[in-house]
Amino acid sequence: MKKEIILVPQSFEFLFSHMFGRKPYRDFMGEHIVSDWKKHILKAVKAIRKSILANIDTTDEFHKNKLLELCNQATQRIKEAKRKDQINLSAIECFIRITLELMGGMPYHWEMRVVNRLQDWKLNRHRKLAYLQTPNQKANLILYLTNWPPYCDRFSDKEKGELFHKFRYDFEGDGNRFIEWFKQKHKDIYLELF
Repeated sequence: MKKEIILVPQSFEFLFSHMFGRKPYRDFMGEHIVSDWKKHILKAVKAIRKSILANIDTTDEFHKNKLLELCNQATQRIKEAKRKDQINLSAIECFIRITLELMGGMPYHWEMRVVNRLQDWKLNRHRKLAYLQTPNQKANLILYLTNWPPYCDRFSDKEKGELFHKFRYDFEGDGNRFIEWFKQKHKDIYLELF
């Protein structure tokens, strides 16, 4: 009996390389047998579980446990799956549920005929997603964005090096001092970003 295969696009090679390193995923695109694909999807679910543990610290325990339970359910269902469509559907369902839970909670539109208003998708009945940034995180974002459009075109290579040097050496990694300096030197960019 011929083994079922899945054709993995280059976008997954890039995604997994960003998540797990380039070396193990070099030349990953192409045909893979289902058991191999299953291992990689389980690895992604495990990484999401670790990310939840590492990054979510200002929520109620019920919410955090719900997110972890969704990862556990996905792991179990993917392990039990025999065909690629079962693996993929289990993973997709897991990722949609986790995304909605991260936004605040699962919607309950069971009895609604039409769900198309923005207010239908306010999922903040129990909690609301709000990102916090420390001054060091803001500084790191500024340094990161100098390599990406549209900001990479607004800084010469020399200026990019000076920004890094300012943060790392002149301000000794102190995000508060760097941000205050950056606000004065590049007020327009600071206002665009924050």
